[in-house]
Amino acid sequence: MLIGMAFLKLGILTGVRSTQLYFLMVVFGYGFAVLLRGEGVYTALTRGFDAQLLKEVGDLNHDLGRLPGILGHIGMIALLWRLRLFTPVSRVLARVGRMALTNYVGQTVILLILFIGFDLYGVL
Repeated sequence: MLIGMAFLKLGILTGVRSTQLYFLMVVFGYGFAVLLRGEGVYTALTRGFDAQLLKEVGDLNHDLGRLPGILGHIGMIALLWRLRLFTPVSRVLARVGRMALTNYVGQTVILLILFIGFDLYGVL
């Protein structure tokens, strides 16, 4: 969440940064993600997705590869956004985002009232 807030403040999530930055995010993000997560994916494909084996092989690399993969996704979405292919979709997604925020804030207020106002913390 903190990284996302920093990216928003830096203008990375708003799409105002240079195309070059987003391209570098794609190349390095996906590149490091493949390096870190490739062994786990290869093992899963060749060993029939055995859950115990995957747990032993890929936990740390999977977690370490998550952030670079997300950076690659952000860069790719920003580059595709610049092509203006998602203009109709963006209107719908903006509404969904506002609804998600409304649900989050509403749930927080209701639970604060229940748990703190009615002293039900630890009871429910």
